[in-house]
Amino acid sequence: YAVGHARNQAMAVSAGMQAIGSVLGLVLGGALTVISWRLAFLINVPIGIVALTLAWAASDGWETPRRAGPVDVPGALLFGVALATGLLAITLVGASAIAGTDLDPGMVSLALGAVALVATVVTVVRALRLEDPFLDVRLFRNVAFSAAALVSLLTGYAFATAIIGGAVFVDRV
Repeated sequence: YAVGHARNQAMAVSAGMQAIGSVLGLVLGGALTVISWRLAFLINVPIGIVALTLAWAASDGWETPRRAGPVDVPGALLFGVALATGLLAITLVGASAIAGTDLDPGMVSLALGAVALVATVVTVVRALRLEDPFLDVRLFRNVAFSAAALVSLLTGYAFATAIIGGAVFVDRV
């Protein structure tokens, strides 16, 4: 969408549906599993099929921008390496052992963190040199985009923390 009312409306609808879905999905899903965990599939699969069908039917009039060049596969791979090694490094922080190995988790975490840092820097430098990179970091020059990305990050972190923290609390109490 171009900047303006249509984009704002699309973002509002998307955010509203995500918020409603994240709350109702957990509550209704939990209620269904009291009866039988299989009900989650019996209900969610048809809902997913209907949603995909409606999206496909509605998409006929959507204007979809097309890019002339190919997908930036090296950029995607670099970004994937940065994400994967970064997440693994964070996961190993504070671990006492890595299953089935004699490796020191602290050293492995530092090495993975270094790989993640290098891959991130290479991804950003490479993206700044390309006209159409996989991850266009130039978008972060826009204050509204950067603010929205930060709010999305913090909201996702809060939801994940609440969900995981709640599950751990219930498990331990």
